[in-house]
Amino acid sequence: MFRSSALALTLALTAGSPVLAQSVSAIPPLPIEPGWRAITPQPLPYTSPQFSLQSGLQLRAGEVIGAALVSQETLYLGVNETRSVSFVLSEPLRDRNGLVVVPQGSVIEGQFQPAPGGSRFVSRSVVVNGRSFPLYAQSEVIRSQKDPRQTTGEAILSHALMGAGVGLLLGGITGDRVIATEEVLGAAALGAVVGNVTAAEMVVVQPNQPMNLTITQDVQLLLP
Repeated sequence: MFRSSALALTLALTAGSPVLAQSVSAIPPLPIEPGWRAITPQPLPYTSPQFSLQSGLQLRAGEVIGAALVSQETLYLGVNETRSVSFVLSEPLRDRNGLVVVPQGSVIEGQFQPAPGGSRFVSRSVVVNGRSFPLYAQSEVIRSQKDPRQTTGEAILSHALMGAGVGLLLGGITGDRVIATEEVLGAAALGAVVGNVTAAEMVVVQPNQPMNLTITQDVQLLLP
């Protein structure tokens, strides 16, 4: 009987109490008033991160790299001549991990410059993927020699014939009716000797001639 009375009292209070009735009702909608607006969070704009992936190679002064002349013809240089030429790497340059940074065949730009006893190639840059990077290196001195174009057998024969012609001409001028054979041969020999002695000193570089270049200044190459 007591339990029945308590249940009846609870139902009566729930039905007559506004507070209890509201506690079990739905959440009321947001008020709509002038100047009020709902704020919807917006994501921050996305910016793609910038990465700079580079391959690095450091060359120390004294290191040696292999190169070869880019030419299909023999190069003849005067002992006092300066001439711009291009070489190519005969082997790739790798970083400390063994990865190729400067590939084989990359162009090395520089010039031949006069040096004591001949001429040497001095590099200024290397071209990788169309971009130029500093590269300071030089070759050994290439010794000058008599211009081989004037000291070959064909050239000597030409000078000898010229000398023989001079001998015949002089014989005719001096009035010798009979020109001795030894006179002609002597003039020919003299012409050959003179041609060999007067040949210009030249520095000769053969096509695709390999050449070692020694780094003269520390260089750090950073390639994208």
